[in-house]
Amino acid sequence: MEQPLSLLQLVPVLLNPPAPTLLSAAIYTGFLVWIGILSHLLPGPWVKGQLVQDVPGGRRVDYKLNGFVMALVTYAAFFAGSYLGLWSPTIIYDNFGPLCSFVLLFCAFASLFLVGRAVVLGKAKLSGNYLADFWLGIELNPRMFGLELKFVALRPAMIGWTLICFSFAAKQYELLGYITTRMWLYQIFAFTYSIDYLWFEEAMLSTFDIISEKWAFMLLWGDLWWMNFAFSVQPHYLLLNEKPYPPLSTALLVAFFIVGYVLFRIANLQKNNFKKDPTANIFATGKKPETIRGRILISGLWGVMRKPNYIGDWMIALSLSLTCGYDYIFAYLYPIYLISLDIHRWTRDEHKCSEKYGKDWELYRNRVKWVFCPYIY
Repeated sequence: MEQPLSLLQLVPVLLNPPAPTLLSAAIYTGFLVWIGILSHLLPGPWVKGQLVQDVPGGRRVDYKLNGFVMALVTYAAFFAGSYLGLWSPTIIYDNFGPLCSFVLLFCAFASLFLVGRAVVLGKAKLSGNYLADFWLGIELNPRMFGLELKFVALRPAMIGWTLICFSFAAKQYELLGYITTRMWLYQIFAFTYSIDYLWFEEAMLSTFDIISEKWAFMLLWGDLWWMNFAFSVQPHYLLLNEKPYPPLSTALLVAFFIVGYVLFRIANLQKNNFKKDPTANIFATGKKPETIRGRILISGLWGVMRKPNYIGDWMIALSLSLTCGYDYIFAYLYPIYLISLDIHRWTRDEHKCSEKYGKDWELYRNRVKWVFCPYIY
């Protein structure tokens, strides 16, 4: 990829990427092996996840939380290798197309392998709808090489996205001789979001993905391909965009991001801490949280709206896109996708929670009427 791609030129690359190369295969395979090795070697506390129903009676899976340390080691290795001349800091940008196609193929073949392996080992059975089995998966918690794959896959997603951002910033510096304010804002927002996830990695253990979703192409592709390559449309646009970002706009955008981030993080911590211990004081007020029969949280942000973490996440996604201004709608792919995904998940959650909690869920809906934003919806 010798010349920088414009945002509109990026679309066919994502939809019909160049053929994978040996170098792209080596880069990504090496990255996954690196993540797997560090998952074992680096220190971190062991915690038990929520009860999952992948065996009769359910079980609580043990997870090692070392994603934050892993990210720091990986970033240090990336910059050290670049400084020593082992690779160029623009290596990811320079191989973006082949990497895009290789990871897509990897997700497809890995999904077929996971389904076949589950059947052969007697872990699960095919449903008869082979396309659904390939897309949704048939095993809840596949485990290989001593790793819970569904949980570990979120690490190359977050760390990989950040490395892509770093590589695009390095490419801009190579082309322009400096990094623009817009690119700096994007880098700071993306890094904050990624490193926050890895610092609060335990909070993922109470999410729908980890507890209830089976693992195959839908989640695998979403983690490894979509998050890394589709989410990189903004730095593509910003690469050669030297249009200044006014100081007032910068201040407002930073404030908007901070509000979204605080809302997102507080909501998720309240939810995760409540699921870990429904009787604990999760607000540092000396009072126990208010609940419906100890099953549904109606204190804190969750007593104001039913999905406070969604609105915070949307504000973060919108902040990343607003660094590009308003010239290209494709720069807003991330927030458009995220809002569509979350609305779909909300409808599924409503159905599942109604079945699980029964009349208690109706009491909750009557008590907390707003879903995403008070006085709007």
